[in-house]
Amino acid sequence: MVGAQDTSGNVQVAATFANRFSIDTIAPLAPAITTLTIDSGTTGDRVTTDTTPTLAGTAEANSTLQILRDGVAVGTAIANASGNWSYTSPDLAAGTYQFTAVATDGGGNPSPASEAFAVTIDLAIAPPSTPDLADASDTGNPTDNFTNDPTPTLTGTAEANSTVELIADATSLGTTTADSTGKLGA
Repeated sequence: MVGAQDTSGNVQVAATFANRFSIDTIAPLAPAITTLTIDSGTTGDRVTTDTTPTLAGTAEANSTLQILRDGVAVGTAIANASGNWSYTSPDLAAGTYQFTAVATDGGGNPSPASEAFAVTIDLAIAPPSTPDLADASDTGNPTDNFTNDPTPTLTGTAEANSTVELIADATSLGTTTADSTGKLGA
């Protein structure tokens, strides 16, 4: 019941109301950043050529997330009724960035920060080394790079996990993939 009394002592009683409210003093659990939507190259390596990467994750349903990049607030996202959210970053330069998120529930309680989610924007590729005839394929002097082997093995280095195409006289001779250390060939 709600009522009022003026300075002359007059009392006015209003009707009873049935509005209810909740008091929420419990902070939500830390949100999670789980996905980089355009992950170039090796899936899950969090390396992309997209300068406006989209992050996605989970948080308390209907919470508001503050997104931080290298510890500085850069934007917000809203978790839907299932707790899913996404955030697209403004344009970034090449480099590695640490993203975290803090969720705030309807009661204004902030969560602990999520675990850091590193994203690398990779806009350049180093050129591969000049191919070298593998010792096992070099049938002459080991330093002359001459062979009579019709299927020689070439070695070299390139950016880790990159695909390298060998071209001779404008003709593709084939492709190979560098290993995780950048090694090509045998």
